[in-house]
Amino acid sequence: MEYRLIDVKDIKCVTPRSAYYEEDLNALAISILEVDGLLRPIILKSVGLDSYELIEGDFYYLAAVVARELNPRKGEMINCFVVTSKEEGAVLKQLGLLGV
Repeated sequence: MEYRLIDVKDIKCVTPRSAYYEEDLNALAISILEVDGLLRPIILKSVGLDSYELIEGDFYYLAAVVARELNPRKGEMINCFVVTSKEEGAVLKQLGLLGV
């Protein structure tokens, strides 16, 4: 597992934005911009060159998308853990044990 800053536009998320309240996404987006980043990294897997799929952290990711819309320059990158295909099973197991 590797910690990285990833461009929000390079991440694929299957959860629709409508799954969350827009006011909650906006509140977190503003906080992300105020502190220059997300305090809780999302978890991704690499699916190609500069292409990632979200494993965990849908709400955080979607709030980062809103942050990018509010301030494209300041909100373009997001804190992430990127896992390899070998690590994915163990990561999913741990997430299940954590109740995530």
